Amino acid sequence: MVSIRRSLAFTLRIWRQIRRDRRTMGLIVLVPVAFVLVIGYGFSAKVANIKTGFIDDDHPLFGPDISNNITETLSLDTTVVLSNITGTSLQEAEELITGGQYTCIIHFPENFTRALMTHTGNVTVSILIDNSNPQVSQAVLGSIHLAIEKVLTKGSNIGFDTIYVYGNEDLKTIDYMAPGIISFAIMIIAILLSVVMIVRERRDGTLERVLASPSTKMELILGYMFAFTVISAIQSTLILGLTIVLFDLTVRGSILLAYVIIVLFGMGSLAMGIALSVLAKTELQAVQFVPMIIFPSIILGGMIIPIETMPSWLQVFCYLIPMTYSTQALRDVMVKGLDITAVSGYILALLLFLSLMLFLAVKTFREEL
Repeated sequence: MVSIRRSLAFTLRIWRQIRRDRRTMGLIVLVPVAFVLVIGYGFSAKVANIKTGFIDDDHPLFGPDISNNITETLSLDTTVVLSNITGTSLQEAEELITGGQYTCIIHFPENFTRALMTHTGNVTVSILIDNSNPQVSQAVLGSIHLAIEKVLTKGSNIGFDTIYVYGNEDLKTIDYMAPGIISFAIMIIAILLSVVMIVRERRDGTLERVLASPSTKMELILGYMFAFTVISAIQSTLILGLTIVLFDLTVRGSILLAYVIIVLFGMGSLAMGIALSVLAKTELQAVQFVPMIIFPSIILGGMIIPIETMPSWLQVFCYLIPMTYSTQALRDVMVKGLDITAVSGYILALLLFLSLMLFLAVKTFREEL
Protein backbone atom coordinates (compact mmCIF):
# COMPACT_ATOMS: atom_id res chain seq x y z
CA MET A 1 0.00 0.00 0.00
CA VAL A 2 1.28 3.46 -0.93
CA SER A 3 2.07 5.63 2.10
CA ILE A 4 1.40 9.32 1.56
CA ARG A 5 3.38 10.08 4.73
CA ARG A 6 6.54 8.47 3.33
CA SER A 7 6.04 10.27 0.00
CA LEU A 8 5.74 13.59 1.84
CA ALA A 9 8.90 12.77 3.78
CA PHE A 10 10.76 12.36 0.49
CA THR A 11 9.26 15.64 -0.73
CA LEU A 12 10.47 17.47 2.36
CA ARG A 13 13.94 15.98 1.97
CA ILE A 14 14.18 17.17 -1.63
CA TRP A 15 13.01 20.66 -0.68
CA ARG A 16 15.60 20.83 2.12
CA GLN A 17 18.33 19.91 -0.38
CA ILE A 18 17.15 22.56 -2.83
CA ARG A 19 16.98 25.18 -0.08
CA ARG A 20 20.60 24.48 0.92
CA ASP A 21 21.79 24.75 -2.71
CA ARG A 22 22.08 28.48 -3.41
CA ARG A 23 22.72 27.94 -7.11
CA THR A 24 19.47 26.02 -7.55
CA MET A 25 17.52 28.58 -5.50
CA GLY A 26 18.94 31.35 -7.66
CA LEU A 27 17.97 29.44 -10.77
CA ILE A 28 14.41 28.96 -9.48
CA VAL A 29 13.85 32.56 -8.43
CA LEU A 30 16.15 34.93 -10.31
CA VAL A 31 16.18 33.43 -13.82
CA PRO A 32 12.38 33.59 -14.40
CA VAL A 33 12.23 37.17 -13.07
CA ALA A 34 15.10 38.30 -15.30
CA PHE A 35 13.67 36.42 -18.28
CA VAL A 36 10.23 38.05 -17.97
CA LEU A 37 11.68 41.55 -17.54
CA VAL A 38 14.05 41.30 -20.49
CA ILE A 39 11.48 39.63 -22.75
CA GLY A 40 8.85 42.22 -21.81
CA TYR A 41 11.05 45.24 -22.47
CA GLY A 42 12.69 43.69 -25.53
CA PHE A 43 9.61 42.56 -27.45
CA SER A 44 7.44 45.52 -26.45
CA ALA A 45 9.95 47.96 -27.95
CA LYS A 46 9.17 49.44 -31.37
CA VAL A 47 11.58 50.59 -34.03
CA ALA A 48 12.52 54.14 -33.07
CA ASN A 49 15.14 56.87 -33.50
CA ILE A 50 16.55 55.50 -36.75
CA LYS A 51 18.98 57.99 -38.26
CA THR A 52 17.46 59.26 -41.50
CA GLY A 53 18.65 62.10 -43.72
CA PHE A 54 17.05 64.00 -46.57
CA ILE A 55 18.41 65.93 -49.54
CA ASP A 56 15.99 68.62 -50.70
CA ASP A 57 16.84 69.88 -54.20
CA ASP A 58 13.32 71.22 -54.75
CA HIS A 59 13.64 74.91 -53.66
CA PRO A 60 10.39 76.39 -55.09
CA LEU A 61 10.61 80.18 -55.44
CA PHE A 62 7.04 80.77 -54.27
CA GLY A 63 3.84 78.95 -53.37
CA PRO A 64 3.62 75.56 -51.65
CA ASP A 65 6.75 73.65 -50.69
CA ILE A 66 5.62 70.01 -50.77
CA SER A 67 9.01 68.47 -49.98
CA ASN A 68 9.24 70.68 -46.88
CA ASN A 69 5.71 69.66 -45.84
CA ILE A 70 6.66 65.98 -46.17
CA THR A 71 9.85 66.30 -44.11
CA GLU A 72 8.03 68.27 -41.40
CA THR A 73 5.37 65.55 -41.22
CA LEU A 74 8.02 62.81 -41.15
CA SER A 75 9.94 64.58 -38.37
CA LEU A 76 6.94 64.06 -36.08
CA ASP A 77 7.28 60.27 -36.47
CA THR A 78 9.35 58.76 -33.63
CA THR A 79 10.50 55.95 -35.91
CA VAL A 80 13.11 58.26 -37.42
CA VAL A 81 15.48 61.02 -36.36
CA LEU A 82 15.53 63.32 -39.36
CA SER A 83 18.50 65.41 -40.50
CA ASN A 84 18.79 67.87 -43.39
CA ILE A 85 21.87 66.99 -45.47
CA THR A 86 20.95 69.05 -48.56
CA GLY A 87 24.00 69.61 -50.72
CA THR A 88 25.11 66.00 -50.43
CA SER A 89 25.35 64.04 -53.69
CA LEU A 90 23.75 60.61 -54.06
CA GLN A 91 27.20 59.02 -54.13
CA GLU A 92 28.13 60.78 -50.90
CA ALA A 93 24.77 59.75 -49.44
CA GLU A 94 25.54 56.11 -50.19
CA GLU A 95 28.92 56.49 -48.49
CA LEU A 96 27.19 57.91 -45.41
CA ILE A 97 25.06 54.77 -45.21
CA THR A 98 27.97 52.39 -45.76
CA GLY A 99 29.86 54.28 -43.07
CA GLY A 100 27.01 53.72 -40.61
CA GLN A 101 26.11 57.40 -40.11
CA TYR A 102 22.63 56.91 -41.57
CA THR A 103 20.25 54.02 -42.16
CA CYS A 104 18.18 55.83 -44.80
CA ILE A 105 18.51 58.94 -46.96
CA ILE A 106 15.66 60.48 -49.01
CA HIS A 107 16.28 62.62 -52.12
CA PHE A 108 13.68 65.09 -53.40
CA PRO A 109 14.61 66.06 -56.98
CA GLU A 110 14.73 69.54 -58.51
CA ASN A 111 11.31 71.06 -59.39
CA PHE A 112 9.61 68.38 -57.24
CA THR A 113 6.78 70.66 -56.09
CA ARG A 114 6.13 72.21 -59.53
CA ALA A 115 5.90 68.79 -61.22
CA LEU A 116 3.40 67.59 -58.63
CA MET A 117 1.32 70.75 -58.82
CA THR A 118 1.17 70.80 -62.64
CA HIS A 119 1.02 66.99 -63.07
CA THR A 120 3.77 67.15 -65.69
CA GLY A 121 5.44 63.76 -65.99
CA ASN A 122 6.33 61.32 -63.26
CA VAL A 123 8.12 62.59 -60.15
CA THR A 124 10.58 60.16 -58.63
CA VAL A 125 11.77 60.29 -55.02
CA SER A 126 14.98 58.33 -54.46
CA ILE A 127 15.30 56.42 -51.18
CA LEU A 128 18.68 54.94 -50.27
CA ILE A 129 18.42 52.45 -47.42
CA ASP A 130 20.38 49.84 -45.50
CA ASN A 131 18.22 46.71 -45.80
CA SER A 132 20.51 44.39 -43.82
CA ASN A 133 17.87 44.48 -41.07
CA PRO A 134 14.47 44.03 -42.78
CA GLN A 135 12.50 44.86 -39.62
CA VAL A 136 14.14 48.27 -39.28
CA SER A 137 14.16 49.13 -42.98
CA GLN A 138 10.48 48.21 -43.46
CA ALA A 139 9.52 50.38 -40.48
CA VAL A 140 11.44 53.37 -41.91
CA LEU A 141 10.00 52.90 -45.42
CA GLY A 142 6.54 52.61 -43.93
CA SER A 143 6.97 55.92 -42.07
CA ILE A 144 8.20 57.66 -45.24
CA HIS A 145 5.27 56.44 -47.34
CA LEU A 146 2.81 57.36 -44.56
CA ALA A 147 4.18 60.92 -44.37
CA ILE A 148 3.88 61.33 -48.14
CA GLU A 149 0.31 59.99 -48.11
CA LYS A 150 -0.65 62.53 -45.43
CA VAL A 151 0.65 65.42 -47.53
CA LEU A 152 -0.35 64.34 -51.05
CA THR A 153 -3.76 63.40 -52.38
CA LYS A 154 -4.37 60.03 -53.95
CA GLY A 155 -3.59 59.78 -57.64
CA SER A 156 -0.55 62.05 -57.54
CA ASN A 157 2.14 61.38 -60.12
CA ILE A 158 4.84 60.38 -57.64
CA GLY A 159 7.06 57.32 -57.89
CA PHE A 160 9.84 55.82 -55.79
CA ASP A 161 13.30 54.58 -56.65
CA THR A 162 14.41 52.47 -53.68
CA ILE A 163 18.14 51.81 -53.70
CA TYR A 164 19.25 49.07 -51.32
CA VAL A 165 22.79 49.89 -50.22
CA TYR A 166 22.96 46.65 -48.24
CA GLY A 167 20.72 43.67 -48.83
CA ASN A 168 18.02 43.72 -51.49
CA GLU A 169 14.27 43.63 -51.84
CA ASP A 170 14.28 39.83 -51.67
CA LEU A 171 16.33 39.61 -48.44
CA LYS A 172 14.81 36.78 -46.40
CA THR A 173 14.29 36.80 -42.65
CA ILE A 174 16.60 33.79 -42.37
CA ASP A 175 19.39 35.84 -43.99
CA TYR A 176 19.15 38.26 -41.09
CA MET A 177 18.61 35.55 -38.45
CA ALA A 178 21.30 33.09 -39.59
CA PRO A 179 24.34 34.87 -38.07
CA GLY A 180 22.66 34.89 -34.66
CA ILE A 181 21.58 31.26 -34.97
CA ILE A 182 25.12 30.19 -35.92
CA SER A 183 26.65 32.11 -32.99
CA PHE A 184 24.11 30.73 -30.54
CA ALA A 185 24.59 27.12 -31.67
CA ILE A 186 28.38 27.34 -31.40
CA MET A 187 28.22 28.95 -27.96
CA ILE A 188 25.84 26.42 -26.41
CA ILE A 189 27.62 23.38 -27.84
CA ALA A 190 31.04 24.67 -26.76
CA ILE A 191 29.99 25.54 -23.21
CA LEU A 192 28.11 22.30 -22.61
CA LEU A 193 30.93 20.22 -24.08
CA SER A 194 33.67 21.76 -21.96
CA VAL A 195 31.69 22.03 -18.71
CA VAL A 196 30.24 18.51 -18.76
CA MET A 197 33.48 16.85 -19.88
CA ILE A 198 35.63 18.48 -17.19
CA VAL A 199 33.07 17.80 -14.45
CA ARG A 200 32.89 14.16 -15.60
CA GLU A 201 36.69 13.82 -15.56
CA ARG A 202 36.78 15.20 -12.03
CA ARG A 203 34.07 12.78 -10.93
CA ASP A 204 35.90 9.81 -12.47
CA GLY A 205 39.23 10.81 -10.88
CA THR A 206 40.97 11.39 -14.23
CA LEU A 207 41.55 15.06 -13.47
CA GLU A 208 43.11 14.25 -10.10
CA ARG A 209 45.68 11.96 -11.76
CA VAL A 210 46.51 14.62 -14.37
CA LEU A 211 46.97 17.26 -11.66
CA ALA A 212 49.46 14.97 -9.93
CA SER A 213 51.77 15.33 -12.94
CA PRO A 214 54.36 18.15 -13.24
CA SER A 215 52.10 20.02 -15.68
CA THR A 216 51.06 23.59 -14.83
CA LYS A 217 47.49 24.83 -14.80
CA MET A 218 48.11 26.83 -17.97
CA GLU A 219 49.45 23.76 -19.77
CA LEU A 220 46.44 21.75 -18.68
CA ILE A 221 43.94 24.39 -19.78
CA LEU A 222 45.71 24.93 -23.11
CA GLY A 223 45.60 21.17 -23.65
CA TYR A 224 41.83 21.21 -23.15
CA MET A 225 41.55 24.28 -25.37
CA PHE A 226 43.52 22.71 -28.25
CA ALA A 227 41.42 19.55 -28.11
CA PHE A 228 38.12 21.39 -27.85
CA THR A 229 39.10 23.89 -30.57
CA VAL A 230 39.49 21.08 -33.10
CA ILE A 231 35.99 19.92 -32.18
CA SER A 232 34.73 23.51 -32.37
CA ALA A 233 36.27 23.91 -35.84
CA ILE A 234 34.51 20.76 -37.04
CA GLN A 235 31.21 21.95 -35.59
CA SER A 236 31.69 25.41 -37.11
CA THR A 237 32.25 23.85 -40.51
CA LEU A 238 29.10 21.75 -40.21
CA ILE A 239 26.89 24.57 -38.90
CA LEU A 240 28.07 27.17 -41.42
CA GLY A 241 27.93 24.73 -44.33
CA LEU A 242 24.49 23.35 -43.49
CA THR A 243 23.07 26.83 -42.89
CA ILE A 244 24.26 28.03 -46.30
CA VAL A 245 23.12 24.92 -48.17
CA LEU A 246 19.81 24.15 -46.45
CA PHE A 247 18.53 27.73 -46.19
CA ASP A 248 20.01 28.98 -49.47
CA LEU A 249 21.84 31.86 -47.81
CA THR A 250 23.65 34.38 -49.95
CA VAL A 251 26.99 35.14 -48.30
CA ARG A 252 28.09 38.47 -49.75
CA GLY A 253 31.39 38.62 -47.92
CA SER A 254 34.27 36.24 -47.31
CA ILE A 255 33.22 32.78 -46.10
CA LEU A 256 36.74 32.33 -44.70
CA LEU A 257 36.37 35.49 -42.59
CA ALA A 258 32.97 34.31 -41.35
CA TYR A 259 34.54 30.96 -40.45
CA VAL A 260 37.38 32.66 -38.51
CA ILE A 261 34.85 34.71 -36.52
CA ILE A 262 32.86 31.58 -35.65
CA VAL A 263 35.94 29.62 -34.52
CA LEU A 264 37.21 32.58 -32.47
CA PHE A 265 33.87 32.91 -30.68
CA GLY A 266 33.77 29.14 -30.18
CA MET A 267 37.19 29.23 -28.49
CA GLY A 268 36.02 31.98 -26.16
CA SER A 269 32.91 29.96 -25.30
CA LEU A 270 35.06 26.90 -24.58
CA ALA A 271 37.21 28.95 -22.21
CA MET A 272 34.03 30.20 -20.52
CA GLY A 273 32.91 26.60 -20.08
CA ILE A 274 36.22 25.70 -18.44
CA ALA A 275 35.88 28.64 -16.04
CA LEU A 276 32.29 27.63 -15.20
CA SER A 277 33.33 24.01 -14.61
CA VAL A 278 35.07 25.13 -11.40
CA LEU A 279 31.76 26.27 -9.95
CA ALA A 280 29.96 23.02 -10.82
CA LYS A 281 30.46 20.01 -8.58
CA THR A 282 28.19 17.71 -10.57
CA GLU A 283 26.94 17.46 -14.15
CA LEU A 284 23.49 18.56 -12.96
CA GLN A 285 24.92 21.76 -11.51
CA ALA A 286 26.86 22.28 -14.74
CA VAL A 287 23.65 22.12 -16.78
CA GLN A 288 22.03 24.62 -14.40
CA PHE A 289 24.43 27.30 -15.61
CA VAL A 290 23.19 26.98 -19.19
CA PRO A 291 19.85 28.88 -18.78
CA MET A 292 21.74 31.75 -17.13
CA ILE A 293 23.73 32.09 -20.37
CA ILE A 294 21.03 31.14 -22.88
CA PHE A 295 18.33 33.64 -21.93
CA PRO A 296 20.44 36.84 -22.00
CA SER A 297 22.15 35.72 -25.22
CA ILE A 298 18.88 34.98 -27.04
CA ILE A 299 17.22 38.23 -26.04
CA LEU A 300 20.14 40.67 -25.84
CA GLY A 301 22.56 39.11 -28.32
CA GLY A 302 20.84 40.50 -31.42
CA MET A 303 19.67 37.11 -32.67
CA ILE A 304 15.91 37.78 -32.57
CA ILE A 305 15.37 41.36 -31.44
CA PRO A 306 17.33 44.09 -33.28
CA ILE A 307 19.47 45.93 -30.75
CA GLU A 308 18.57 49.33 -32.20
CA THR A 309 14.86 48.74 -31.41
CA MET A 310 15.50 48.22 -27.68
CA PRO A 311 15.36 50.96 -25.04
CA SER A 312 18.67 52.81 -24.80
CA TRP A 313 19.30 51.63 -21.22
CA LEU A 314 18.85 48.01 -22.32
CA GLN A 315 21.22 48.43 -25.27
CA VAL A 316 24.06 48.99 -22.78
CA PHE A 317 23.57 45.43 -21.48
CA CYS A 318 23.51 44.08 -25.05
CA TYR A 319 27.16 45.00 -25.47
CA LEU A 320 28.06 43.10 -22.31
CA ILE A 321 26.93 39.88 -24.06
CA PRO A 322 29.79 38.23 -26.02
CA MET A 323 27.38 36.76 -28.58
CA THR A 324 26.45 40.31 -29.64
CA TYR A 325 29.90 40.83 -31.18
CA SER A 326 29.91 37.49 -32.98
CA THR A 327 26.41 38.04 -34.36
CA GLN A 328 27.10 41.60 -35.49
CA ALA A 329 30.42 40.63 -37.11
CA LEU A 330 28.87 37.69 -38.97
CA ARG A 331 25.93 39.84 -40.08
CA ASP A 332 28.28 42.51 -41.44
CA VAL A 333 30.25 39.87 -43.36
CA MET A 334 27.44 37.61 -44.54
CA VAL A 335 24.68 40.16 -45.22
CA LYS A 336 26.55 43.40 -45.92
CA GLY A 337 29.65 41.88 -47.50
CA LEU A 338 32.08 43.93 -45.39
CA ASP A 339 35.78 43.06 -45.13
CA ILE A 340 38.03 42.41 -42.13
CA THR A 341 38.82 46.11 -41.68
CA ALA A 342 35.15 46.97 -41.19
CA VAL A 343 34.62 44.24 -38.56
CA SER A 344 38.00 44.62 -36.83
CA GLY A 345 36.33 46.20 -33.78
CA TYR A 346 34.12 43.15 -33.27
CA ILE A 347 37.08 40.80 -33.78
CA LEU A 348 39.08 42.70 -31.15
CA ALA A 349 36.13 42.38 -28.75
CA LEU A 350 36.04 38.60 -29.37
CA LEU A 351 39.81 38.38 -28.76
CA LEU A 352 39.32 40.28 -25.50
CA PHE A 353 36.52 37.88 -24.55
CA LEU A 354 38.79 34.89 -25.25
CA SER A 355 41.69 36.39 -23.26
CA LEU A 356 39.45 37.24 -20.31
CA MET A 357 37.91 33.76 -20.22
CA LEU A 358 41.35 32.13 -20.40
CA PHE A 359 42.54 34.31 -17.53
CA LEU A 360 39.49 33.39 -15.43
CA ALA A 361 39.91 29.71 -16.28
CA VAL A 362 43.53 29.71 -15.09
CA LYS A 363 42.70 31.81 -12.04
CA THR A 364 39.83 29.62 -10.88
CA PHE A 365 41.20 26.23 -11.89
CA ARG A 366 42.46 25.24 -8.46
CA GLU A 367 44.59 22.14 -7.97
CA GLU A 368 42.16 20.74 -5.42
CA LEU A 369 39.76 20.19 -8.32
